[in-house]
Amino acid sequence: MTDRSASRALAGETARPSRRRVLAALGAAVLPGCRAPVAGPSLSAPDRTMVDEGVDLDATGVGREAVWLEARTEDGGGYEWVGRAKFAPQDGTVDPARTAPLAGSYEGVDPMGLFWSMQPERLDRPRYRRDQRTQSVALLVVPEDGGAAVAATTLDRHLAHPDSAETDVGDPVVGTLVEAPGDGPGPGVLLLHGSAGNRPVAQARVLAAHGFTVLALQYVSPDHPELPDALVEVPVEYADRAVAWLADHDATTADPVGVGGFSRGGELALLLGTRHEVGAVVNWLGAGMLFHAHVPGEPPPDTSAWSLDGDPLAAVPPAATARRGNLAAAYRDGLARLPERTVAAAEIPLDAVEAPIILISAGDDGVWPSRFLCARAAARLDAADYDHRYEHRTYDDAGHGIGVPYLPTWERSPRIDRGGTRRGTAAAEVDALPRAVAYFDRGAGR
Repeated sequence: MTDRSASRALAGETARPSRRRVLAALGAAVLPGCRAPVAGPSLSAPDRTMVDEGVDLDATGVGREAVWLEARTEDGGGYEWVGRAKFAPQDGTVDPARTAPLAGSYEGVDPMGLFWSMQPERLDRPRYRRDQRTQSVALLVVPEDGGAAVAATTLDRHLAHPDSAETDVGDPVVGTLVEAPGDGPGPGVLLLHGSAGNRPVAQARVLAAHGFTVLALQYVSPDHPELPDALVEVPVEYADRAVAWLADHDATTADPVGVGGFSRGGELALLLGTRHEVGAVVNWLGAGMLFHAHVPGEPPPDTSAWSLDGDPLAAVPPAATARRGNLAAAYRDGLARLPERTVAAAEIPLDAVEAPIILISAGDDGVWPSRFLCARAAARLDAADYDHRYEHRTYDDAGHGIGVPYLPTWERSPRIDRGGTRRGTAAAEVDALPRAVAYFDRGAGR
């Protein structure tokens, strides 16, 4: 079943009652986090987990007829989302870690399929809103022909560690600081958003739960008069200031700050690595060279995205990145048409980054050819006989959205196709996050 057919199958089902109504109807027989009576159907799941942890879920005592397992939640905007899968019980038991569903929002054996395959009840929602500290999920067993749930429980999945302090910062930089859980300081990590200016708070929270103190930096925003409205000649000195501020913060250790960036923030992360002693650089879906400015909804300005000392830095011009057919081929051909000196001036001197580097790319990136751009950067590291650990990790079926594991990968935007399949992006998120954590750990000497 394709992603699109799964969407149609889910949308075509009879509307289900909301998770609050279902749990209320079950009453005291099934309290949140408790098990149903042993004699009848029972749904087993932990009470709480971190969002990037797997969930051991199974239903027992459900008989021999097919049943639906459902996962229902609300996103940070209060919109309802649901993942559903129909199973044929084996000896009265359904275990998603062992059995593929007969139908539903995902296919194949996948213990976390109910979670990443969630879709909005209103299919016009563009994507899951991650601006929440906890995702409360109602897990239900529903008869094949519908009706009331026969077993239910709730699971709280923490996007932010309950013991992580969080502060909005307005001076000397703008961002959100998420501190490592517990009493002690943690190694600092600076996270940089992409061209859309979406502050990576959800990613910061997940990294903080692994023991880091993370600053999700805002460097472009029309809502902050002290910042550029868009990615046009953004002063690199502002990001320099963020590195220094985070390194000196009481919540960070004396270890060098790690730097990570998403998409266009990836090139800024690498650039900062050439200007500071950093612990590690993680480049999600970015490039190893500087590109032209970007203004959402407008033709790209013929200037750099970045500036230094008030002057625009050398960058790949818009003429080299025109979208023509295959993105990777268009960029490759566009760069080939440029004078060699133009390309060389735009390249970040990667061998000047004295730290481990991981490049994370998507093979079906619909925004720009991150696989091609990261492979190009990795080839330059090879040629330089780079002294530190580095790798290029790429994912065939992923799109331009590798972020927090096990959250819904549904994406429906009238303006942009990020590419990839929902399953492919979900699998990439599960693999990429531990690798990023390992690089930041290495940079902090852990």
